Amino acid sequence: MTHEVFKQNLIKPSRVLSLTPGYEAIESYVSEFTSEFAELHTGIKSDVIKGLVKEISEHPKGMIYGRMGVSVQEFGLLSQYLIMLLNLLLGKIDEEGGMMFPSPGLLMAVPASGPGYFAKRRSRVQGFTRL
Repeated sequence: MTHEVFKQNLIKPSRVLSLTPGYEAIESYVSEFTSEFAELHTGIKSDVIKGLVKEISEHPKGMIYGRMGVSVQEFGLLSQYLIMLLNLLLGKIDEEGGMMFPSPGLLMAVPASGPGYFAKRRSRVQGFTRL
């Protein structure tokens, strides 16, 4: 699918993509992984892969999403990376309808408590640091 994004010129400029210098180099890494190559190894027709890429890129709220099931398979890390890469190239990260970076609600609700207490106290007998 990543090859198709480059081949069909579907890369969508976005704020997050602008923070990713050198993303163009990925095209050379995925050049041999065509939709025809994927068809041979997955059984999913090349035309279906091409159509999915185009449909996801054109839909305002279309994105690729993988949860725990993707992570716990062989090549799970690679799969998660490619999901994020496709969403990045298609402008689907931190945009309405796409994958969002979470807002840390707890940090906003609780004021900072200061530098903490690490090593301010020691054990009575041997002087070990207490947390």
